[in-house]
Amino acid sequence: AVTHSPQPTRLPLCKSTPKHSIPPAPHTMNPPRIPRGPAVVLGITTSVTLYAIFYSHFQQVRDKAVMRAGVERDKERIRMKKQAAKEAVDSIEGGGRGGSAGEAR
Repeated sequence: AVTHSPQPTRLPLCKSTPKHSIPPAPHTMNPPRIPRGPAVVLGITTSVTLYAIFYSHFQQVRDKAVMRAGVERDKERIRMKKQAAKEAVDSIEGGGRGGSAGEAR
């Protein structure tokens, strides 16, 4: 009688083994966490940076509007000076040509 010796059991090379048969690695039980200190610093730094960006953007928009208003005021002042000069020239030219009844002596 030939007796067969039992062959040693081999684990399959693929991942077809049931999950409960192999315990998970210790590092996968608790996912790594960022320590509180650096996370707080990162959050504060990000917040301050975003605030600075938005503040400077809106400051530039406001400055541009103020400068544009100054340009509009300058254009209006120049227009008024030209109009006053034109009226002065017209009154000088018109005063020598007959004038009004109140000017005659």
